[in-house]
Amino acid sequence: MDAPPALKDLEFLRNLPPPGTGGTLSGHVMKNLRWEGREDFPDFTVRLRGPEGKVIEVVTNREGNFQVNGLPPGKYRVEPQFPAGYGPEYSSTHEVTVADRGTASVGIEAFTDGRVYGRMLDRAGRSYN
Repeated sequence: MDAPPALKDLEFLRNLPPPGTGGTLSGHVMKNLRWEGREDFPDFTVRLRGPEGKVIEVVTNREGNFQVNGLPPGKYRVEPQFPAGYGPEYSSTHEVTVADRGTASVGIEAFTDGRVYGRMLDRAGRSYN
């Protein structure tokens, strides 16, 4: 039998980390392949610029996720480092606020920038070499 909701809440509050522990920033990076769909983006580098100018680089795991724990509270600028062949659709940076003992998250989409599909034919309808 499950514990009543109030007991679950008390359990959660009793297990909070102590003040001053720092916050967590997590995120997920997806490849947006336009008409081909979406997929996770592993080994993608994300740069975080903290409130005191400190720069942290983190790389996504196999599922396209990243997480940084123990961050001092404040505003963080999340700067995706797009590899060749990918770029943002609009703005490439995000600003998030991390609270002490809190969690912030961000989602990043990397769009392909230069794929061409099709067949090339001459005027007579013959394929090129």
